[in-house]
Amino acid sequence: MVTTDAICLVRNSCGRTPWSHSLFLFAVLAGCQPDQPKKQTAPPPTPVTPPAGAAQLAPLAPPISQTPEPTKPLAPEPPAIERYRVLPTTRSYMGTVGGEPATLALTWVRPDSAVGRVYFWRPATEYELTTASRHRPGRLLAQSPGCWGFLSGADAPGYWQVTSGPGPQLRGYWRDPAGRRQSFTLRESYQRSVRYARENLSIDESGADEAGDQRPWHESDFLHLLDGPAARSALARALRPGRARQRAIVLDNEGQAFCNSILDVRLNDFYLLSFYRHELIDPIEGTNDELLKAWLFDLASGRKLTIASQLQPGYELPLRRLLTRQLRHNPRFNYLNPELNPSAPDAWHWSHEPDQSATLVSLPNEDEALALTATGLEATYCSNSLFDNGGPFTPRFPVVVPYAELRPLVRPGTPLARMLWARGLW
Repeated sequence: MVTTDAICLVRNSCGRTPWSHSLFLFAVLAGCQPDQPKKQTAPPPTPVTPPAGAAQLAPLAPPISQTPEPTKPLAPEPPAIERYRVLPTTRSYMGTVGGEPATLALTWVRPDSAVGRVYFWRPATEYELTTASRHRPGRLLAQSPGCWGFLSGADAPGYWQVTSGPGPQLRGYWRDPAGRRQSFTLRESYQRSVRYARENLSIDESGADEAGDQRPWHESDFLHLLDGPAARSALARALRPGRARQRAIVLDNEGQAFCNSILDVRLNDFYLLSFYRHELIDPIEGTNDELLKAWLFDLASGRKLTIASQLQPGYELPLRRLLTRQLRHNPRFNYLNPELNPSAPDAWHWSHEPDQSATLVSLPNEDEALALTATGLEATYCSNSLFDNGGPFTPRFPVVVPYAELRPLVRPGTPLARMLWARGLW
């Protein structure tokens, strides 16, 4: 309660209550009110400890917002670059050179330069033709197939000088390794062969994706038959399928790898078409690989042939003897063979399996090839099939058995026997 004495304490001499004194009086009056009861708060709950062995409950997670946070879109992979090229057409010419029948296959790179092969029917001799390093219009250097290195005009065994441009006739002269000059006039003919062009499809995905992984690049050749009955056969469609099938073939590789598949035609005459498909595989992770496959077709029927179907039954052992003989007399192999050159440092020695004779080379395995060429049956080996240490030399080693030596093994009545008879080699 407020007493009269308390009020008198705030009175001034004039009998008035100033504003500041009124505030003080209000505070005094408020302080004299009876105390209000305090609000009671509940004590915090005592945590319950679960008994031993009981499953522990995970704490409740905070509520998840129903609106997802915006995510950064992934950058799209760069599109693959697809290139389709039609390479220059290979033309076939026939005639005589110095009185000897010959067949010339040329691919004109420019109107004044070309690459190709020429072979004489008998004796069966073949030369690869290429433009010299010092270009002379129409001058083609001749070298034996399988020579290593690029030949200059000084060390080439001979050359062809073409005096006419691309056309249905070729004129010029051939200077053979003996230095003799022989004029020739050859005519374009596909009477027993087929005109063809190589087409190339490449799919380039090179570069790195968002994760930094290397992306692949692939390339493959296809053979386009242009003229003759073979060009309208199932063979032509098999060698040059539709674009969708070509794309599937190009992308058919083992893992993410760089793959290059190249065609090399070795015989296109006497109704026989023989070529290699050479595949170079460079994996992004791992070691490089090299595969070689040989294909043989009968242009008269369009059928695919095998080497075994052209040879006598039981040809394997005699053919191994012929291949070994050619290897022993091959100057490149002689240099590497310690039996014939025991003084060679770090010479390689003959590699052989336990189940075969140490004196005979084996037949090519599944990654190697046997193929018909213009001059004979060619076996192409990987270096580790012939030598324990491949060394710095070429990974492929071709060995040719001439048709004159192969003839006793040829099965009569076959397309191969028909060719040998027509060339006077039977």
